[in-house]
Amino acid sequence: MTHQAEPTEHQHATLSGRWLVVLTLSLFLLVPTITYFVWSMTQATPPRTQLDYDERADWFMMQVKSRPLKYSKFVEGETGKKYKKTDLVIDPDVEAVLQQCARLAQADDFFDNSKTRDLLVTLSANEQNGFYPAYLLAAWHLANKDIAEHDRWIRVAFDRVGGAIAQRLVDADGQPVAGYALPPVAIGYDRVTDGEIDTTLVLIYPRPTSEANGFVYLPTYRSVYRLADPSRPLGVDPGMHPIQLTLLPQPALGRDQPNWFAVPDGAVGRLDDAVVDKQ
Repeated sequence: MTHQAEPTEHQHATLSGRWLVVLTLSLFLLVPTITYFVWSMTQATPPRTQLDYDERADWFMMQVKSRPLKYSKFVEGETGKKYKKTDLVIDPDVEAVLQQCARLAQADDFFDNSKTRDLLVTLSANEQNGFYPAYLLAAWHLANKDIAEHDRWIRVAFDRVGGAIAQRLVDADGQPVAGYALPPVAIGYDRVTDGEIDTTLVLIYPRPTSEANGFVYLPTYRSVYRLADPSRPLGVDPGMHPIQLTLLPQPALGRDQPNWFAVPDGAVGRLDDAVVDKQ
């Protein structure tokens, strides 16, 4: 019988060395691949929140969270970067429509002008213009007591949204207050591109009105938000900002920076309940 020679220590060392080389090369290939995959996951646009307006009583809500766009002085000093990157990107043609609609919503005769309604009908028919024209059209019809048209267009608006902000209005006993019409609310959608902040997009929500459960629902882009003064010229950063996270009117007391906030992924952002007097 022929016996195979046992591997020598030298052969064992050679085999071990080859495996070590293969393992090292694999790590050089595997680690960057995993790193790139993880980075790609963090850079991707988060999935859009799907909101069925008829199911709004069951929407998953979470408290909004503060999310400053400015880096701390230490980080700014170390990196030279002043603002954090944002991921909201809007087509320039669509943004022009949003700006046009916001100016309409800020006008004193918004609810009394039939030409405004007709223009909003035209703009809302184009799905590419997003939720905002349809939301304004719904608000117009609600103020003019056409509930059927309001319900039609508010469904369209929420079908197109990427997110929403909600707040419940309650009385002094904590009971929901229905049909309460708030003064106009302004939300700024600040964006940072190449280290520069752009504060030009501010959407006006005229006369938000609480529903039977006391909630006010505002459709939004998924973004970092700031509350703004609806009476100020649009797109102009006044240097003074509302700091309380509420849809109720408030003075602009923030000098340093806005109270930027964000909504947790996959949820509707909820503000703390607000106490109002029944109208």
